[in-house]
Amino acid sequence: MEYYSIAQIKNMEEEAKKRGVTENKMMDTAGRLAADFIDKNIEFKRAVFIAGTGNNGGDALSAAFHLFNLNHSNIEVIVVGKQEELKENPKVFLYLINDIKDISVKFISDSAALNSIKEDIKDADILVVGLFGTGFHGDLLP
Repeated sequence: MEYYSIAQIKNMEEEAKKRGVTENKMMDTAGRLAADFIDKNIEFKRAVFIAGTGNNGGDALSAAFHLFNLNHSNIEVIVVGKQEELKENPKVFLYLINDIKDISVKFISDSAALNSIKEDIKDADILVVGLFGTGFHGDLLP
């Protein structure tokens, strides 16, 4: 398996943009490939996706959408943040999954509600976290 630094990833994304690949297409591809990997390699009954409001969250939303399209159900999406804080590209994937009854979506935007995530994920067979990506700034605190 190959690993890339943040700088390398940002350079690859910039090169892709120069070649006409949109951020939305990159997000769609990342989600599709993640869903394909899960579908082919992991047996599960319940999947939980935790998404932030940025592009990494959009990757998680895209993966949930594509996993459903691979005939999986019992998918839960938890968005950490407010719906109005979602960047434009993640909004596209939220729109796609909002009307799918086999995907439940909830937003958590206050610290008290964050504790409920423990309950949401305890029975998950698979957990996909899309909170922090290459654009993260600041300190990670416990």
